[in-house]
Amino acid sequence: MEGLRQMNAEKRTIILNGLPVAERIKEGLRQQVEKLTQRGVIPCLATILVGDDLASETYVRMKGNACRKLGIDSKRILLDKGISTDELIKVIEQLNGDSAIHGILLQHPVPSHIDERAAFEAICIDKDVDGVTTLGFAQNAFGFAQFPSCTPAAIMSILEDYEIPVEGKHAVVIGRSPILGKPVAMMLLNKHATVTICHSKTTDLAAIVRSGDIIVAAVGRARFVQADWIKPGAVILDAGYNAGNVGDVDYDACEPIASAITPVPAGVGPITIATLLKHTVEAAERLSLIKPITIDVKRAAIEESSDVLQLWKGSAQWLQSKGINQWDPDFFRIEQIHESFQDGSEIYIARLNGELVGTLQIWWSDPEVWEALDDQESGYIHRFAVSRNHGGLGIGSLLLDWAETYIRSKGKHQVRLDCMATNERLNQYYLDNGYQPRGVKVWGNGWKSNLFWLTINVLLSYLKELHVHSPVGREDKF
Repeated sequence: MEGLRQMNAEKRTIILNGLPVAERIKEGLRQQVEKLTQRGVIPCLATILVGDDLASETYVRMKGNACRKLGIDSKRILLDKGISTDELIKVIEQLNGDSAIHGILLQHPVPSHIDERAAFEAICIDKDVDGVTTLGFAQNAFGFAQFPSCTPAAIMSILEDYEIPVEGKHAVVIGRSPILGKPVAMMLLNKHATVTICHSKTTDLAAIVRSGDIIVAAVGRARFVQADWIKPGAVILDAGYNAGNVGDVDYDACEPIASAITPVPAGVGPITIATLLKHTVEAAERLSLIKPITIDVKRAAIEESSDVLQLWKGSAQWLQSKGINQWDPDFFRIEQIHESFQDGSEIYIARLNGELVGTLQIWWSDPEVWEALDDQESGYIHRFAVSRNHGGLGIGSLLLDWAETYIRSKGKHQVRLDCMATNERLNQYYLDNGYQPRGVKVWGNGWKSNLFWLTINVLLSYLKELHVHSPVGREDKF
């Protein structure tokens, strides 16, 4: 660790150099890219630039150069500044459907007439390598985002690499951007810091900043943070980059007071780019391993249930309104997400026309928390949830019916539910047809376990449906 630290011998201020941290990240990526290339998969980042902003053009060019050095493809999409929001969203949707594209980055900012939030929301979560969607933000807030926003992730990498304690510290975040200030605040909170978010309406800003053990400056104003705002020994993380190669902190004045500080340039910036490349490679790994599974939806067990049949009638009407006469595997898919879970479990997601509408987890033996009920002859359906906006379309029935078929195909004689569906009629149907729930009761009768995870899954699925707009069409970033 000493090799990372450039220290002033008299003041003992740690200069948090981001270059060696970024280089270590990229060094690890080289092997991953090589393995993917051997399988015929070339990680590819698509960067969308709207308009002719010179600074944005420079950022896009820098990211493209960084990609090429690692063997990552970089596709630049340059769009006229007069493009409409709908036209921009169509471009994003085309990239969502392109299997050769693994990550999508919409360069910020976009022209003022474009609804930036709506454009961000159009990015598929599997390709949201900069964590800009509401679903990505929600996952980050709960602490399990696959791709958290890159600059906040870079800040956390610096703290980790330089072994700077976070737990129990007072962290002050200056700025509330949805892709910087807010997500880094959540990440610090998840590391057990006490977090204060300051913004343009904060009163007595200097006094609040002066109380912080860790200061994150994310304002976008050159040398905004002054020396008399900093208490002796504070850690300063400057996420700003302004004209003249200066950050949001008055570096020369604050450096003698701080115990550690990031320089600008060569601080947070290089790690941000390295993190973006890392997310793109990881997205390529995940997307290249997804296996579409064809489902037989004409199971007699479903057709015999009047309750479930009623759900199917509703779904048929909905499908006909979309011009679809039958369930098409290209339209409704169940996909396995391949990850190295220590418990040996498997995660599956259901997509309706490309949109995430359901999730479930399958265990092949009883998890540790239920040791007393261990049964090697059973498969366990766990953390099952269906989007509330699609629950009436028979999605839960399809997902559970497929899970039963899959579990029994593995030689298991029992299918047990650790977490029930969100539709009470569907719950009762599966209770009546041989499923053996464990440790829970039907919705409305008092849940005993796993309510936390069910709530999270339903919330995340619901958030995916929302388009959040600020009153003036732009989001307040400070």
